[in-house]
Amino acid sequence: MLKEIEAKVTAGYSFAFEAALSGKPYAQHITDWKKLGYHITLRSLHEP
Repeated sequence: MLKEIEAKVTAGYSFAFEAALSGKPYAQHITDWKKLGYHITLRSLHEP
């Protein structure tokens, strides 16, 4: 999925994705995207 997202970023497109965000693979990317001017919104769903 990160390759697809990076292609969108390189092209300057807006995008949305859904992921568990477990681990750190997205952490640095999110920081980089923010520096590029992307608005980041993280939403968390909690199931009982």
